Amino acid sequence: MKHCQQCQANNRDDAVFCAYCGIALAESTAPLSAPLQPPELLPRESPPAPSAARALAAAPATQPPSPGHPRVVVAASGAYFDISHCAQVVIGRVDPISGTAPEIDLTEHGAEEGGISRQHCRIILADNQYLAEDLSSRNGTWIGSTRLPPNARTPLKHGDQIRLGKLILNFFAS
Repeated sequence: MKHCQQCQANNRDDAVFCAYCGIALAESTAPLSAPLQPPELLPRESPPAPSAARALAAAPATQPPSPGHPRVVVAASGAYFDISHCAQVVIGRVDPISGTAPEIDLTEHGAEEGGISRQHCRIILADNQYLAEDLSSRNGTWIGSTRLPPNARTPLKHGDQIRLGKLILNFFAS
């Protein structure tokens, strides 16, 4: 098995890219003439699996949000994602290799240039409280000036600034 240095996942010995995060693995020993096979997913201790919800569309800044609807706003553009009907959402960017995307896809909002991981963080609604959780992202998740430890849930408050890598988001609970 090959161990991914980025996300700590175990991959098949002949894998060239990590089946979980897509990063290039150490040089492969597989012969160049061997046909490519789809990656076999091996068990992982704590996969950051996205929720079953479908991707949310960003509303333009020119369209005012519905009153009382929790949302995540991209600070640079004012575009926002209504999360009022979601128990949890994964925020990140599209994976061009697998074609999968998180519920809040920041690809069109400068995600790659901003250092956003494919599955960067998660916002969870639990017991009427919103929580943020960094999904072991490469460039970190910050609430205000506090960096979140990986895989630990931190309460969010109305008006909190969330920084993912270099991209700034604002969280509004109502």
